[in-house]
Amino acid sequence: MKKILTLILVAALAVSCNSDDDTPSGGTGETFPMSATVDGQVFSMGPENGGNLSDPSGGMFGSEYHLLEGHKLVNIVGALTSKEPIVQYDYYVRLAIPKTDIAVGTYDFTNPQLPNGYFADLEITSDSAGEGEDEVTADGRIIVNSWDSTTGRLKGTFEFTTNDGLTATETHVVTGSFNYILADE
Repeated sequence: MKKILTLILVAALAVSCNSDDDTPSGGTGETFPMSATVDGQVFSMGPENGGNLSDPSGGMFGSEYHLLEGHKLVNIVGALTSKEPIVQYDYYVRLAIPKTDIAVGTYDFTNPQLPNGYFADLEITSDSAGEGEDEVTADGRIIVNSWDSTTGRLKGTFEFTTNDGLTATETHVVTGSFNYILADE
C-alpha cells in the first residue's frame, strides 16, 4: 500500500511541475532561449555568453531596444572527401524589441528598420572559411505571444527572409521562437 501511495505522490508531483519557465531569471538553466530554423536546418540557440537574458544595450540596433541574440557554431565537413577540413560557421539571429510599449501582438517589418519598430537580422560568419555571407533582412514579423512586465519574461515567434542586398532574390528563410528575460540596464 505504501508503494502505491508513494507512486501516486511522485506522479502527482511530476505532473504539477511546470517546465515552461524552468530557466531561472539569472539565466543559468540548460535550456536555450531561442530555437531557429534557417533554410530547414534547426538550431537551438542562446547568447554567446549563455543564459536567457536580453542585451539591454540593444547592440547593433541601439540603446532604444532590447537585443535578443541567438548564436550557434556549426561545423561543416568538406563536401568532396572526409579529409577536407572542417569549416566553422557562426550563425547569429538577432531580434530588436523596442523598450517602450511592449505588448502581445504581431509586428510586421520591412527593411529599412523603422524607429521604435521590431526587426530581425541574420548574420553568418566564418573565420575558417575566410568569409561569411552578406545578408540583408527583406521582411518578416515578430509575434509576441506573452509578456510579463513583473518578471520581464517575453515569449514569442519570428519569421523573416533575407537577400544579398543587391537583388531581391531570397537567400534565407528564418523562423523560430524565443523565451527571454528582458534585462534591466
